[in-house]
Amino acid sequence: MDDEKSNMPSPEELYAKAQVVHARMTELRERIDKTVFVGSSEDGLLKIGMFGDGSPASVEFLFDVPEDAKRAFENEILEALIDAHNARVEELDNGLKAIQNETGTGPGFQMPF
Repeated sequence: MDDEKSNMPSPEELYAKAQVVHARMTELRERIDKTVFVGSSEDGLLKIGMFGDGSPASVEFLFDVPEDAKRAFENEILEALIDAHNARVEELDNGLKAIQNETGTGPGFQMPF
């Protein structure tokens, strides 16, 4: 039993590891948020780029359409994607605020360890 206890990390070691994991996860999230991921329609006629945080980056039609119509369609789709993204962000913010109110862990709350 004493051997098991001696192999267990101390609270300080656990806290240090948690800080490293948190820092690495933050770095990963920041890198992904800045990356543009591109998806294409099954027929290959449309490409949409989105940042890792879900915000739209680009829309591109890959078929012959007059250039002015193509830009107008791309802009309309991009505006709709931005609107959907903003609704998602608002829902997440509202949900987080509700959780913080319920648990008393509002902005700036510090864990006791």
